[in-house]
Amino acid sequence: MKTISCRLKNRVPKGHWTHGSAPLLLLGLSLGSVSVSADTVTAARTFEGHTDSVESVAISNDGKQILSGSYDNTVKMWNAETGEVIHTFKGHSDFVMSVNFSPDSQEVLSGSADNTLKRWNTETGKEVDTFQRDIGWVYSIAVSNQTNRAILSGSRDNTPRLWNTLNGSEIDTFQGHTNWVYLVAVSNDASKALSASEDGTIKVWNVETGKEIHTIKDSDHIWSAAFSPDGNKILSGGDKGTMKLLDSNSGTEIRTFKGHSGRVYSVAFSPDGSQVLSGGHDGTIKVWDIATGTDIHTLQGHTDIVSSIAISNDGSQVLSGSYDNTLKLWNIPTAECSTLSCIHFEGLAEKSYQIGEKVMVNLVESGDRSLPLDLWVAIVTPTADWLYMSSLASEPYSLVSQPFKASVDNAVRTHELFNFNVLPEMMVGRYIIYAVYADIGKNPLPVDMGGDGEAVWQSNLAAEELTLIIDNK
Repeated sequence: MKTISCRLKNRVPKGHWTHGSAPLLLLGLSLGSVSVSADTVTAARTFEGHTDSVESVAISNDGKQILSGSYDNTVKMWNAETGEVIHTFKGHSDFVMSVNFSPDSQEVLSGSADNTLKRWNTETGKEVDTFQRDIGWVYSIAVSNQTNRAILSGSRDNTPRLWNTLNGSEIDTFQGHTNWVYLVAVSNDASKALSASEDGTIKVWNVETGKEIHTIKDSDHIWSAAFSPDGNKILSGGDKGTMKLLDSNSGTEIRTFKGHSGRVYSVAFSPDGSQVLSGGHDGTIKVWDIATGTDIHTLQGHTDIVSSIAISNDGSQVLSGSYDNTLKLWNIPTAECSTLSCIHFEGLAEKSYQIGEKVMVNLVESGDRSLPLDLWVAIVTPTADWLYMSSLASEPYSLVSQPFKASVDNAVRTHELFNFNVLPEMMVGRYIIYAVYADIGKNPLPVDMGGDGEAVWQSNLAAEELTLIIDNK
């Protein structure tokens, strides 16, 4: 089972390490664990002007304007660069629960507890149209990037509705929920929609036919959900500080993310689908690696619940709205494989290995590394012992510790680490494999463990896990 493949880009200063940060624990790992300490990020800009909680936020396609809907009954459009208010849209008579831009960013849509959905002109700030039916609070709206259509949900009729926002006509209703529908989302290609309800289910719908694809039942109350960019996955945020990654076609759970100390009120995918974001009751926003479930960054600065998050189209900025009445814009650090190459493991299967099965693992470099470096690999055994292994393909795997140091130049990109069959005499349990770069000729281990205590390059810390189990045959 893969657990971590975290890409970092800073260098650890030269010096000696204590056991608290010792062999490869120096990169934020605790012995026997594979958790990584996330970077803390502060906001680049704070937007102040609302007089009550901010419930919903959005970013225009070009990233130049941002939107916010508030419990003060207003919608505000801001200049993302200067932080100045461009328009304050007034007309709702109750809480503004959800806001979004039209695909061309020429109009704004807003849903309110006054039972209406309104359309506004972004140039004039004037109301263009009001959609009103006897459907109760409009908790959530989701805009298709493909057409000028919005899906909205009402609290009283239990029915997500699809609207043509150009003329206010209702296109379709999705029938099947037995209680309030408080959350909707639509896939980027507009082929699928999802809705979450007080009846304890998430339903996925075929937008073209209006038919239900499947129902996902969860014991945890769902507060937020989003489609992945390709529409094949769903991310949901729950009551207990966890998020779940689900297959949108089958409803099967793929991975759970844990880290918030309370409800997860808002979730989003990065544009390339490699990361997910979450905003919580604890006032923080977290950025996660989707492949491993690792918490990469924590965005701290809000003093109350983070109710809504949105990410720019290029993935470089995150916008958040909070019950502290403010919006914040954050610049997200990006991992780079430039001066030093990033590294990752390749070949491990997403399963436990039985006796007799073959284990093949390569260490693969990517990027544009211009410096020759030493590459170190270590294994933590099921008894928490550290085992250092040879990188030479001709050397068989051994339960006896072997020295490992392989100088890598620009030519070699793939290093074979394992190619063996699991033997009966091997220790049963979990093994964790780590890899890091070090200065040439330097042993990165602490002095009291036989090393030089010298610098490690944090261009990448790669770590993965495999479990050997007893043959059940």
